Amino acid sequence: MEARIARLEDFAKDSAAKLGSIENAVAELKTDVAVIKSNHSTRADVSEVSSQIRKELNDQTWKFIIATLGISSALTAAVFFIAKNVK
Repeated sequence: MEARIARLEDFAKDSAAKLGSIENAVAELKTDVAVIKSNHSTRADVSEVSSQIRKELNDQTWKFIIATLGISSALTAAVFFIAKNVK
């Protein structure tokens, strides 16, 4: 009977040590999850950035179209002027 009690006491000591290491691991995981939550973006963040990018691309597209039309009109006018006035 004494041998069984001694084995149970040894098992309790081992279990306490293992439980301590598990508690440390869980504490590390909690810290890691907190860091991940604080550093990663949410869907709202991604959606906001996506809409900003779309708006900027739209604005730049219209600027390019206007500039291209302006340059094309100027070149057309220059060619017309040269064709009409050069003899």
